[in-house]
Amino acid sequence: MLTSAGVVGALLGLSARTALDNAFAGIQVAFADGLHVGDVIVVNGQWGASRR
Repeated sequence: MLTSAGVVGALLGLSARTALDNAFAGIQVAFADGLHVGDVIVVNGQWGASRR
């Protein structure tokens, strides 16, 4: 019983870490001010321009 509780605790910890990592990454992107109107963006060879 203690082993299963330890496994469940480890899984919950990993899930919480992933969720927190994504939340902090989103906050960094929101406040980084990395893109501006008129910037050119290239993803996998596809070109695009940022606009509002």
